[in-house]
Amino acid sequence: MRWMAGTALVFVAGAAQAVDLPLPDTATLLQQTDSDAGTYALPSGPAVQGGLPSQSIDGAISRRAWRIADSAPQTLPLFQTLEAALLAQGYVVVFICETGTCGGFDFRRATEVMPAPAMFVDLGDFRFLSARRPDEAVSILVSKSVGALHVQVITARETPLPPPSTAQGTPAALADALDADGRAVLEGVDFASGSTDAIGGTMRWPIWRHGFGPTGRGVRLLSGTRMRRARWRPIRLCRRRVRLPCANA
Repeated sequence: MRWMAGTALVFVAGAAQAVDLPLPDTATLLQQTDSDAGTYALPSGPAVQGGLPSQSIDGAISRRAWRIADSAPQTLPLFQTLEAALLAQGYVVVFICETGTCGGFDFRRATEVMPAPAMFVDLGDFRFLSARRPDEAVSILVSKSVGALHVQVITARETPLPPPSTAQGTPAALADALDADGRAVLEGVDFASGSTDAIGGTMRWPIWRHGFGPTGRGVRLLSGTRMRRARWRPIRLCRRRVRLPCANA
């Protein structure tokens, strides 16, 4: 526990949120990435038979990785200090584990780990926790190598997705909506029961399976809204800027 004598608060701020972490003053930030819109699979249980239970969080995601020089690294003291700091900030632990109780190699393979040399995981000694508070989540992964401790922190803030644009009028309007949002709602299209074949409706322009509007942007109808066992399925679209067919869904 020598490192605690030189502990300093590290204010982790990014696209997601701010978290105060008591990292040693010898901690070196090796990598950081921030995204205003992304998805993080927050582990919520141990890896079992190759699968990892998780909670999907859509929103702003921040990722950080530190290396802490230590001639005799021990993961437990640092891990306990970080856990206590999160609890003091109002987080509630979702899942906590160490090596074998995490699921060993299966957990390491299934959970998100920043690539080396930013993050290193000793399969014989690593500790993990995930925690949440309203609209926010954090995960901490601690491991060691010869002469160093390694810490990865991923923070996420849930943000509501904007409503999809409703494409109306022309193929160009649909392409613009896809460019802006990556998705679009088609209104006024009717489909045969159990089929993706359009049979009519109020739309005033056709849809081609590999069609291109006047802007040269391709639109492919992958599936239609239809009733099947009293459950509606959404329309899914993709688009390309070159004259190539969209990949199969």
